[in-house]
Amino acid sequence: METHGRFGTAKWWPTPDVQPVDFITARAESYAHPGALPTVRPSHLHDDLARRDFSINAIAVRVDGAHWGQIVDEQGGTADLRAQLVRVLHEQSFVDDATRMWRAVRYEQRLGFDLEENTAAWLQRDLPYLAAISGDRVRHELEYILHERERVKMLARLDELHLLAHLHPACHWSAEAEAAFGRAPTETTTAQWFGLWFAHLSTGAQEVAMNYLRVTQQTAALVHGLTHVLHTAAHWSADTRPSVVVDNLRPFANQPAIWEVAHALFPVSHPAHAHLLAYASQWRTLRSAVTGDTLRQHGLPPGPRYKEILEQLLVAKLDGQVQSPEEELALLGKILGTDDKGLGTNDQ
Repeated sequence: METHGRFGTAKWWPTPDVQPVDFITARAESYAHPGALPTVRPSHLHDDLARRDFSINAIAVRVDGAHWGQIVDEQGGTADLRAQLVRVLHEQSFVDDATRMWRAVRYEQRLGFDLEENTAAWLQRDLPYLAAISGDRVRHELEYILHERERVKMLARLDELHLLAHLHPACHWSAEAEAAFGRAPTETTTAQWFGLWFAHLSTGAQEVAMNYLRVTQQTAALVHGLTHVLHTAAHWSADTRPSVVVDNLRPFANQPAIWEVAHALFPVSHPAHAHLLAYASQWRTLRSAVTGDTLRQHGLPPGPRYKEILEQLLVAKLDGQVQSPEEELALLGKILGTDDKGLGTNDQ
């Protein structure tokens, strides 16, 4: 059981693998100023339903004795469900809490509803009140959206309603980002969704938006890595050698979360798509059978030349110029000006 005494709420997981059950004390709330977290106090069901975000989540069902199953709907929520509308409960709703704008879009697109006419007008009127909301709270709303099945529709709608511009004037939802989302694996994480989206923004928009949202270091690293991939791999062709791909991507080689989704940045028809899949599954971890021990056994003193020789052998292996440990040893002999007699790899 996880409790939040300040808000009179608790969350209970009957078992670890099922949806949690939320418990909420009937309460009233007030806001010290626009954008503030609510001040809550115990109250009656009437007040509790009146403080909700939207009419469709201001519906209660009685579970007490003879009243079991009786619907309590004081805000017209059932009528809005039938009309497929998302409606706030009063004109100051977005002024009190502008995060409701993000939730309105999430529910609208999840359910296939429309924003009620006044709700849509008040949302546009009250966009300046987004400035009163912390970046942390907006990030939480975006994280919920990125977990949704209809995340693409939600982000497109947020852009249409000018909410994304709150992150940065150049922060938009693009056709390129939508296509990348469509190609991403189903197990993509929230941080990876941010990366696939923000990689298509300008550097300035990225940095301002990430600073405002206070994203994690992991998310920022993914954004920077996928941006590098997007701009670098765009120049690859079908003839780009594997060794060139490995060299281009070396700064981010040790970030597997990038390579799980990087191919989604490009359509299947683009050479980069196949190159990135091959890089993730083969090239990134490929190593020469010859090691520093091999060079030391041959009498080569340790020094900068070790790195040069091992890199030369790896390039040859990546590009298919050598196919076996024996061929690597033969190439090593040529590099050192000897034959391969007496040389051996660690796996021989």
